[in-house]
Amino acid sequence: MRIDERFLMCDGGDYSIYQFGMASSLLRQRFKGHTDMVRCMQFDSSKMLSCSDDMTIRQWDMQTGRSITEYTGHRSGVNWLQYAHHHMATCSEDTKIFIWDLRTQRVQVHQYWL
Repeated sequence: MRIDERFLMCDGGDYSIYQFGMASSLLRQRFKGHTDMVRCMQFDSSKMLSCSDDMTIRQWDMQTGRSITEYTGHRSGVNWLQYAHHHMATCSEDTKIFIWDLRTQRVQVHQYWL
């Protein structure tokens, strides 16, 4: 779940993400595309990024609710993401951290062990 002054975004049991207006509390939009549990999301005024147990990261258009880009490469569910400017970091149960360039979709892979 994420919140800002305009929207509350939360995942549903149907693998969708729901956008509610903060002023009205009404459902504004449904983002549908993941095929397993959504683990994390982050958004700004133009885009939202989400990751899922379906091993993908999706970039969404906040105006249309449409999935713009699907990022693949992790070999297990993606647990976490964070983005700033043109870069996104994701980590997965596959023990890898991916650093993505959102402009080119190129990725650097880092191994980690806990």
